[in-house]
Amino acid sequence: MKKMLAGAAVALMLGVALFLFTSGRGNGETVFLNAAPPPSETETLPPPPPVESFLSVPISISSDEAVGILEDVLSNPLYDIKNQKIDDSYGETMADLLLEKTGTVKVKFEEDKAAFSLPFRFSSMVSWKGRILGISSSTRKEIFGAGILHLTLSPVIDEDWQIRLNGSVRLEWTRPPSLNVLGQNLGIASLLSDLFQRRSGDLLARAEEELNRSARIKEYAAAEWERLHTPIRLGSTPELWLSVTPLSVSMPPFQADNGRLSATAGVKCLLEISAEQPASPAGQPLPPLSPMPPHLEPGILLNVESTLSYESLGKYVASLEIPDVDIPGGGRVKVNGVSFFGSGEHLVAAAEISGRAPGGGGIEGTVYITGRPVFSREDEVIRMEDADFEEKTNSLLARTAAWLARPVLLKQMSERMVFPLKELREQTVASLQEFLQEQKISEELLLDGSISTLSLEALSVSRDGLRLSFSMGGIAELRYDDESLGGKKGQEKREKN
Repeated sequence: MKKMLAGAAVALMLGVALFLFTSGRGNGETVFLNAAPPPSETETLPPPPPVESFLSVPISISSDEAVGILEDVLSNPLYDIKNQKIDDSYGETMADLLLEKTGTVKVKFEEDKAAFSLPFRFSSMVSWKGRILGISSSTRKEIFGAGILHLTLSPVIDEDWQIRLNGSVRLEWTRPPSLNVLGQNLGIASLLSDLFQRRSGDLLARAEEELNRSARIKEYAAAEWERLHTPIRLGSTPELWLSVTPLSVSMPPFQADNGRLSATAGVKCLLEISAEQPASPAGQPLPPLSPMPPHLEPGILLNVESTLSYESLGKYVASLEIPDVDIPGGGRVKVNGVSFFGSGEHLVAAAEISGRAPGGGGIEGTVYITGRPVFSREDEVIRMEDADFEEKTNSLLARTAAWLARPVLLKQMSERMVFPLKELREQTVASLQEFLQEQKISEELLLDGSISTLSLEALSVSRDGLRLSFSMGGIAELRYDDESLGGKKGQEKREKN
């Protein structure tokens, strides 16, 4: 048995010596490795269809915040018209009508109704002529009254981004005005109420105009729409960019309940993360507001398509030190550079190597390592499974001294072809978290939210690089800045001003 083992060892040593002698080329010649690269079959593969993302953002306003807005919108005089014909029932009545608020607006958001009320005073210079008890008479007098103005609204934002109040106005008299002619009191409160009812559309139209002028929803929406088209830098090491392609914006009618007026704005878009800065697309006009899909719960569902380009993979590996590999007998192989491309479902690493054979000859050329890119959820890395030298490369290496360096070279390369995603995930979450936190949309309006989950859903080899599909979930809301409008701070600010 010992003789057999000794004989096998001697044969192996003689074989290695013969191999080194024949492949080393002691005459100093250089062996060039010219294996053809594997076919880049991904050139013919169609790109995967984009997955849409949806941001469902609740927009709400509390009663205190509504008071802050309406105090500015409902400025005096509420109603001021001259020489208005009131009625012919008791004679010809013409009047100058003035309606002014005398107190603070009260707001109630309950049972899907937005109800507003404010106290007012009424004054009018009335000119009357007619017949009383068969006697022709005329008079011109100033009359006064007081009451409460009630507005019931069902506001919406139309497809042209304008606020429509869809409301009605009602007068409740606490001190009805009356006109005394020849000892007869002519009650004109009901006549005035009917007049205001007919002319309430004017008041609502003016309120709509003031609200739209103050809110400037379309202006802010257009600015945000344009800003969404600008690539967002997520990180510098590695360099990462988020591209947003917004598709549509939708919003249902507002709902009033539990002291808040609320709606849910939905933004449909495509998201992509890339390692190179993308070009900013040509500006797209703000689209009309579209209908909201039914039964939509507020929240964020982001499907981010990301491409780790082959160039970025090569730069990453180049940033890592790959030690030289010694060849038994005195030779050495060095990796000068690594580039990547796809071949079907495989990732291919093209390594430029050079070195010295044991007998003094040179080794120079390109070798190819193939493997399946696989994501490890536990380690949060992408690594090449079943990595090995490509078949033609194996055959070529077998005829050179570099064959003896093959196992160590493969090990060194495989250990460095591990691409971490944890930092990418953390940077993406942190950047989006920062992007969502208290972004000032206007002087009063803030966007606030958070990302709670992020996971890699799919990994594939594409024409341009490794294609990653991330899915993220979270919440976001639009709210008014407490210091600018609603709440105690807002009230103190208004009183101070």
